[in-house]
Amino acid sequence: MSTASTNGLVGQFKTPAYAASKGAVALLTKSLALDYGSDNIRVNCICPGITDTPMLREHIEASGDAAAVIRERTARVPLGRFLKPEEIARAALYLVSDESDGITGIAFVVDGGMLAGAEYSSSWVKQQPR
Repeated sequence: MSTASTNGLVGQFKTPAYAASKGAVALLTKSLALDYGSDNIRVNCICPGITDTPMLREHIEASGDAAAVIRERTARVPLGRFLKPEEIARAALYLVSDESDGITGIAFVVDGGMLAGAEYSSSWVKQQPR
């Protein structure tokens, strides 16, 4: 199992090398799954979304307006929050467990629903009737 990112599945502003490298991991995963499936070796990658890590916090603090960045970024996530590292870890444990023994060649997205739609903002949801 490897780790890519949601940014390996969609582009991200001002990070072409990062997005390209994570996209390469996602496609390498698929190719390796094909190469090794007949040996009963499963190959998957996990694609985390916005996760509350020290690196994210450092990036937010460096923005100059941490509160605005947090509001803007969480507004794009249907669950309305950053993911916890433990949530990513549980997804990874699932992929390496016998519970997922029929799964290979996937990019397992764990992003709080962020990539579920091309456009999303929690502020739009609050304005629209259900």
